[in-house]
Amino acid sequence: MLKSADKWTYEEVLKYYRLTNDYRMVNACTVPKAGTMPFESAITQHLRGKKAMGTFDMPKCFWQFPLDSTRQDMLSFMLNGWVMTPNRVMQGHVDSALYVQSTSEAWYAPLLNKHLLVLDQFFDLVSQYGFKLCPTKTKLYTKQVKWCGRYLSESGVKQDPERIQALCAIPKPTNAGELQQFIYATNWLHESITEYAHTVHPLQQCLTRALDGKSKKKRIASGNQISLTGDEVKAFEAVKAKLRSAIELAHPRDDATMSLFTDASDTGWSIIVTQVLGFDADSGMFTGAQLNWSVIEKEAYPIARGCDKLNYLLMRPDGFRMYCDHENLIQVFAPHAERQKLTRWAAIIGGYRYVIEHIKGFNNLWPI
Repeated sequence: MLKSADKWTYEEVLKYYRLTNDYRMVNACTVPKAGTMPFESAITQHLRGKKAMGTFDMPKCFWQFPLDSTRQDMLSFMLNGWVMTPNRVMQGHVDSALYVQSTSEAWYAPLLNKHLLVLDQFFDLVSQYGFKLCPTKTKLYTKQVKWCGRYLSESGVKQDPERIQALCAIPKPTNAGELQQFIYATNWLHESITEYAHTVHPLQQCLTRALDGKSKKKRIASGNQISLTGDEVKAFEAVKAKLRSAIELAHPRDDATMSLFTDASDTGWSIIVTQVLGFDADSGMFTGAQLNWSVIEKEAYPIARGCDKLNYLLMRPDGFRMYCDHENLIQVFAPHAERQKLTRWAAIIGGYRYVIEHIKGFNNLWPI
C-alpha cells in the first residue's frame, strides 16, 4: 500500500482501505459452497412497471457478517509480533462473497404505498441482524437507480450518459495498455450498440498483434507503444459514434412476441432480439477454426448462441419467432441432421417453443 504522509491516520485507513488477506492455502483445503452469481440482465427484467425504488449501501460489508467461532482460528493470520484472530467474515476467503451476493441492495415496488411496506420489511431485517447502512448512499424513494454503470427504471435499462461522455473524451491511444482499456470499457456497453463487434474489430486486431506473446496485464501492456493506422483511427472514432447513439433496452413484456433475428458472413455474426419496445443486440467475429466452418454452420451459430445466452428473453410461455436468411436452416433442426456441431446446437434450441421463418437475403436488412 502507498501512503501520502509519514503516518497513517485512522480516517485514511477506515475510509480508503479494507483489510484482506492471502487465504490461498486455507482456500485449497476448503470445500467451496455452492452458489450462483447474480445475472444482471435476468434480474433487471423484474423492474418492469416498478414506479418506486430505493437503494442502500452496507459499508465494509464483509465485516458486517459475524464469523462462526469454530472457523475463526483457521482464518487467523500473523502480524508483527502477534496473531490476529478475526471474528468477522474475512475478504479473500473462498466463500466470503456468497454472503454478500445473496443479500439485497435494491428494493422496489409497483406503487408508492406498497413501496412503504417493502421498506418496512427491509428495515426490520436490518434491525434484526444489526446491519449498518451508509446514510449518504441511501435513497428511500427514487424513480430510477444507477447500478453497475447503468440507469434502471420501470421502462428499461439505459447506459450512463456520464460514462459515455467520458469514453468519448478519451484521446487516441498511444500504447497497448490504453487501447486495451478502451476496448474493455466499451465492451461493457455492447448490448446497447448495434454492429459493435464489426466496428471494433480493427482495434481488436491491433491489440492482438501488439500483445502477441506478451503479458496482457495493463502495467506490462502500457509499455508497448503502438501507432494506429488510418483505418484503425476511423474505427476508433466509429466506436465513439456508436457509443453516442447507444439505445435504451426495454424490459421484456409478457404480452409481447419475441423475435430473434440472426445473420452471419464469412468473418462475423450478429443477433438481435426485439419486441414491441426496444431490442437487445449482440455480435462477434469468427476466429481461429471458426473461420473454416461451412456456410450453414456459420449461419446456425448465432441462432444457437442467441438461445443459449439470451434464454431469459426467449424462454416464453407462447414461444418466440425466429428469422434467418438461410432457407436450409429450417432443416438443421430436423432429426436427420448429420453434423455433430449442428446436432448439439439443435439440442440447445430444442428446449424452446419457436416458429422459424425464412427471409430472403436481399430483404434481410436492419435499419440503423
